[in-house]
Amino acid sequence: MENQKRRYWVYLFPAVMDMAVVSLGFFATVRAISLGGGPVLLGMIGTAWGLGYSLTSLLLTRLAHAERSVFFMQLSAVGFILVAIAMALARSVSFLVILSWWSGFWCSFFFVGFQLSMASLASLSTDISVAAYNFSWSVGFALGSLAEGVLLSHYPSVAVSPAVIGSLGILAGLWLVQRSRVKEPSDSAGGKSEGQRATRRSFVLIGWIGLATVAFIGSGFRYLLPEIAVRRFSLSSSTTGNFFFLFCLLESVVGLFLHRLSRWQYRFHHHLGATFLGLTGCWLAFSLQ
Repeated sequence: MENQKRRYWVYLFPAVMDMAVVSLGFFATVRAISLGGGPVLLGMIGTAWGLGYSLTSLLLTRLAHAERSVFFMQLSAVGFILVAIAMALARSVSFLVILSWWSGFWCSFFFVGFQLSMASLASLSTDISVAAYNFSWSVGFALGSLAEGVLLSHYPSVAVSPAVIGSLGILAGLWLVQRSRVKEPSDSAGGKSEGQRATRRSFVLIGWIGLATVAFIGSGFRYLLPEIAVRRFSLSSSTTGNFFFLFCLLESVVGLFLHRLSRWQYRFHHHLGATFLGLTGCWLAFSLQ
């Protein structure tokens, strides 16, 4: 509704969660390298996370209700703290693979819960909410990479602290939201025409294809490129974290301002062009090593 107050602060929650997710994934990768894990095992860490996240998300979308959304996010934060502690104590790569699966499992609880209720609380238009969400998780990725790059040189208990502190921050924020939240009338979904639903189905299909592609490339970027930077180029963890920070920061800023070109992202040849540029960048990165 037009007179509803916009609440941009809602998107602090996914930023903090993604900071925890990336810092823990970065820690797991570098920890696996120190334990002698090769590219295949490092790839399995990323695959385990993706399977845990995607399969659990599919299940939760059938079981979840808006009334349970805050509980889902609280459960996710507690689970993340336990996984972070277990990763700090891990002494084998196989155990890190198992824990990475649990990391994806608990992460899905948060984002399903967030989309069920918190996104609507923001009261933003679709294009602005998409831009704000992209900016949020990209900044979270950037800060998680930066923090973990610095902390990896310390004890494991210190290195996993962004995930623990971030999860505690989410729990505190959800408690404040529950105390101050005012119930507002929700928009009725019954008035949507069949034509609108059919149009949205095509966008949903395009979205799933795009997300699957991005997830495949993004997982390799998050879990295999640290191995290349640390082992093959002998870069320090802090330098590697800085590279990831700059990459995600650029992504967040570009995504934030693209919402002003509201029709740009709905033209198919633009997606093909962006895909070509992305593949070219990946090829150049690996050909120069």
